[in-house]
Amino acid sequence: MAKACHQLGMEVLGYARTKKAAHDYEQVSDLQMLLTESDFVVVLLPLSQETKGMLNRQTIQQMKKNAVLMNFGRGEIVEEAAVLEALAKNQLKQYITDFPSAGLIGQPKVLCYPHIGGSTTNALEKGDHVVFDRMHAYLRAGTIQESVNFPHAELPFLAPYRLALFYHDKPGAFAPLLRIISEAGVDIDNLASERKAGVAYTLIDLDETNETLLQDLQQQLQQETAIIRARLIKNSRTSE
Repeated sequence: MAKACHQLGMEVLGYARTKKAAHDYEQVSDLQMLLTESDFVVVLLPLSQETKGMLNRQTIQQMKKNAVLMNFGRGEIVEEAAVLEALAKNQLKQYITDFPSAGLIGQPKVLCYPHIGGSTTNALEKGDHVVFDRMHAYLRAGTIQESVNFPHAELPFLAPYRLALFYHDKPGAFAPLLRIISEAGVDIDNLASERKAGVAYTLIDLDETNETLLQDLQQQLQQETAIIRARLIKNSRTSE
């Protein structure tokens, strides 16, 4: 969504509780700042105890007059009564959602879509291709894109071997892993690391061709208490 809006020439702000690797928008840590600055507010959050009712009477009043609110996350994130009140008082220009309800349907300033409106034949076919492409990238290079539960991680695979480390995101968890690699005498060519929902995922390209040495290194890393899974990936392109 941020990328599409950016390509349309919009100035895009993003709000999240954790730091994201944002390239197409400016991330802000204050929800009020996003609401007061935005002409269009798009909700794409999952439902949780923290997000339930996040857009309520108080927060909606912080929005620009005549702003458009769009909710494609979960219905419960936006308080329906507060939205209808704001629309009636002309505090909001329009409310668009794919969570229709009896209270919203027929309202002149509300546009409701079915929640499965994107499940067309073409969309499902293209979705299959996207899934296969993402799985292929993960299996061949450890790359993770557009995952629901895993951190996003991409790194050009130029080294002969790569470690993909999936581990608990705790203070100091990464230092012992680096120490094990260093003690094995293996040089790091490049790395990328992201975290999400209490876990971290790190791709480490290795300047080493001794596969036996690297397999031993993988086993040592797998024995670390923080590690959930350690993968050793061989670059098929450099071996061809």
